[in-house]
Amino acid sequence: MKKRVIIVTHHFPPEATGGASRIYELAGSLQDYYDVTVLCPPPTFPFTKYKNPRYLFRKENVYGFCVYRLWNFQPSKQYPSMFQRLLYYAIFPILALFFLITHLRDVSFVVITTPPTSLLITTLAIRLFRKKLIIDVRDFWIDLAVSLGYIKKDSLIVKSARKFEEYCWRKSDLIITNSRIIYDALNSNTKDPNNSKIKYFPFSVNLDIFKKVNGSCAEKQIVYIGNFGSAQNLNGLINALPLVLEKVTDLRVHLYGGGDCEPEMKRLARDLNIDKYIKFNDPVPREQIPKILSQSTLGIIALSSNNVVRYALPTKSFEYFASGLPVVAYGSSDELELIMRESGAGVYVRGDDKKDIADAIVNVINDKAALSQYSINGRKFAEENTFHSLISDIQILIGEK
Repeated sequence: MKKRVIIVTHHFPPEATGGASRIYELAGSLQDYYDVTVLCPPPTFPFTKYKNPRYLFRKENVYGFCVYRLWNFQPSKQYPSMFQRLLYYAIFPILALFFLITHLRDVSFVVITTPPTSLLITTLAIRLFRKKLIIDVRDFWIDLAVSLGYIKKDSLIVKSARKFEEYCWRKSDLIITNSRIIYDALNSNTKDPNNSKIKYFPFSVNLDIFKKVNGSCAEKQIVYIGNFGSAQNLNGLINALPLVLEKVTDLRVHLYGGGDCEPEMKRLARDLNIDKYIKFNDPVPREQIPKILSQSTLGIIALSSNNVVRYALPTKSFEYFASGLPVVAYGSSDELELIMRESGAGVYVRGDDKKDIADAIVNVINDKAALSQYSINGRKFAEENTFHSLISDIQILIGEK
């Protein structure tokens, strides 16, 4: 009989976010070796894109493993108030804590993925039952929240959250991250002289699902799938499009997802008189994404020019790579720039200057040889980066090796 594992996450498909994608793929990898249970809220993010749940608790058998969904507060606006955000981030971890207390007895280990930092409250029950704890750190959520103006840098809540976060890191058995910059920072914060419990694992995508599929687009098409937030700065793409359209007149842009910045993005497109070239789409089921990527000419990975995202590595990077989709990425992420250079899957633009972004898009789209090579390189890079070594570390952790 397989040993039981619980994964606690604030985001899970059908949500089209990087966190949902990463934990879905991790759960799928673990399912080959363990009996996996996922604990998450009803689909909520991007806000307003999903119906309010009419249940307090629901068990689902989807994606090949058991999913427990606990009720959570759903903000009523795309850009909710601070109070609504606090409810959204606070209620689920509290309910999850009580769920774990009643379900941990026969569990071998628990995986918690952050952000948000509030999920770490569930570690209290895990340590109470003396279960092995793995924390997946994808983001320094506190720093990002401060930079976006959601909370004040020197407030009591920030200071308390940082101390609690560092305490949870120290008490965990294994910490994993998809960013080498976060890896270095965690080693510094946890003061682990042997670096034994902190592991770097880039996002690993299911290569049997994410691949080039039959079908081609009749027109040149740019695609973006993910969150429309401040950290993504899709306005950088929209501002660049008038320059692109001067040279690539048959271009179409499809944006899938949603988020805080969607109304502003639509206004900007109208103001620039390019709204007819851009289609805003709701989030799509994960199984539809490979076909959308395969029918596109170019994938966009967008990040802000804020230094706080210097460690960010959007999970869509590997989904694009695995699907053989050439990429133009921009922003101020050292991690993303490094991955783009290592993969050879496209072009990275440092910053968000509209002319630089436009030049990169035009040059790539008009170079058929480059498009072909970027496609090959991206797929190869995705094949060389998987979760397989993580399974070995987990087996050592719980005494199976």
